[in-house]
Amino acid sequence: MPRCRLFLAVVSASALGLAATAQAQYQVAPPKNGGTIEGRVTLPGAVPPIPQFKTTKNQDICGKTVPQPKATVVDPATHGVAWAVVYLQDVAQGKAPADDYVLANKGCTFVPHVVAAVAGKTFVLENKDPVIHNTHIRLSGRTMLNMALSFHEGDAMYHPIKDQRVLSKAGLLNVNCDEHEWMAGYIQVLPNPYFAVTAADGTYKIADVPPGTYTLSVWHENLGDKTDKVTVAAGATAKLDVAFGKK
Repeated sequence: MPRCRLFLAVVSASALGLAATAQAQYQVAPPKNGGTIEGRVTLPGAVPPIPQFKTTKNQDICGKTVPQPKATVVDPATHGVAWAVVYLQDVAQGKAPADDYVLANKGCTFVPHVVAAVAGKTFVLENKDPVIHNTHIRLSGRTMLNMALSFHEGDAMYHPIKDQRVLSKAGLLNVNCDEHEWMAGYIQVLPNPYFAVTAADGTYKIADVPPGTYTLSVWHENLGDKTDKVTVAAGATAKLDVAFGKK
């Protein structure tokens, strides 16, 4: 496979400053008797279909069709909504966040479709396909990373890309592939680690939450945003289901 140019956004002093600010706003102080929030995000009513997208390139690897990446995925049995980000607002201190957050090019899709991450941490980009991908990540239209991935997992020259700039600021990042126009994903960068991405059946779980009352928010790429209040007692589990389409 021919080598392709790598386009890597330069890590600037301002980006590093944003990362430092994000880390300073949230303090790591693991709760001694934290609680848990769990529930399900649902969409009542008819289950929307998932259209198939006809691929235009590398069909030997990508297949001739793929599920529409931006479709709303709802479990027929539970009406649970997949790929929703559930998170707590305004948490000043608590458990330590993960150091790295990974997005892979796999099967000519982004895996996972939605990544939730903590601002100021390391972004890791992988290519598991034997084709060239060009991952393009934007925040409010501004390019945060634009990189052609010439090598893939299994190549002697391959290694995952680690980048400090992508997660330098809280916000919603749009992810596309300039080589495969159907590929789409999201990275929701948050100021604290109290979040979860819903599973295929719409369930979520947020653990080690300091006791208190919080505003819980839910974001979905097509359904929008919802908020609710939740109170967590020490060592206890609070149940909170969220239904889109209901006020």
